[in-house]
Amino acid sequence: MEGNTSPENDGFQGTSKLLSPLEASQLLTDEYSAKILLATYKRKISAQEISQRYGIPIAACYR
Repeated sequence: MEGNTSPENDGFQGTSKLLSPLEASQLLTDEYSAKILLATYKRKISAQEISQRYGIPIAACYR
């Protein structure tokens, strides 16, 4: 499966879950989460690069 980066196989198959309105609002109000969302909005970027570029602890990038 590695190497298959088509839109149909984005690496997250079977991992999606619906968030409650409270969970979604908490996600958007968390500073690290907001930065990660902005960093990954238009392109793929590694957790390591996000951590270095935005000063986010690497553990927070994997939450």
